Amino acid sequence: MHKVIIEKDLEDIVPIFIQSRREDIKNIEALLENGDFGAIKKIGHSMKGVGGGYGFDFISEIGFRLEQKSDQNDRSSVQILTKMLEEYLDHIQIEYE
Repeated sequence: MHKVIIEKDLEDIVPIFIQSRREDIKNIEALLENGDFGAIKKIGHSMKGVGGGYGFDFISEIGFRLEQKSDQNDRSSVQILTKMLEEYLDHIQIEYE
């Protein structure tokens, strides 16, 4: 279980943010099938930039690593990182304060 404490005023936005990351996973999987590492890098860059702003530092870290591994066309690592993100989202416990 991953516990994240988020500011109360973000409570309405966080579910949308989480759903967007789930959509990112689907997009990355499709892009990986086509070998489009450039587009995967853009998704990683976006995740890196927005994750911390919402209090999800792990998502920013995954985004950073996706960027790096996309530059290297490292299919295996991108698959592993995508699975890590999926597991994180499946087990996240969000508390608002």
